[in-house]
Amino acid sequence: MGMLKRLILIPGFDELALFLMSVAFVVLYATEQALRAESRAHIFSGFNLLALFLFVFFIAGIVFSIYHAFRKRPKTDIEKLLMLFFAIVANYVSGLAAAIYIFKQSLNWWIVFPAWNLFNGVILVLMAGLSLMDETYVADRDVKPSEAVVGLLFLCGLLLVCQQALDLYWAITFSICVGYATSLSRTIQRVTNFASFWKKTP
Repeated sequence: MGMLKRLILIPGFDELALFLMSVAFVVLYATEQALRAESRAHIFSGFNLLALFLFVFFIAGIVFSIYHAFRKRPKTDIEKLLMLFFAIVANYVSGLAAAIYIFKQSLNWWIVFPAWNLFNGVILVLMAGLSLMDETYVADRDVKPSEAVVGLLFLCGLLLVCQQALDLYWAITFSICVGYATSLSRTIQRVTNFASFWKKTP
């Protein structure tokens, strides 16, 4: 399975990436009325038991993603599966919603992040549907406090630029944040590890 992941470029998800994605969603949900309205329309319009269950799983994935960023307790398989579910939905929904909005508004220059998220999301959904994914796609490694702090600072700056300076639609902003969390956060890990190495070096 590890070879398959590398061959089709499917990302694994570590605590830092999941933590940053979760924080981004919480901030956007708290500040974007359009996101709250669209969420209610899709989840609570009529009694849909499946949608409610999926919503609970999604929220549980967010809770565990934030919780484990501050605790060193090993993640259980169930917790990792819920965190993976959140990551899959975040990639797929952010990419799809942003792509639909971009094509409707003819803002084709913003398509890069949504296209990549949607590609990852579709592949992740297909692999999950074919039972080709499991909890091993969520890394056991604990995030370092320095990584979380640096990652949050970058995320806050990104959210400010997207929401305040550019006034982007929530799905485009979230799509950019998901791309940042799954890709650029690895750079933060390398930088903080390099800084720690030099700090320990006499």
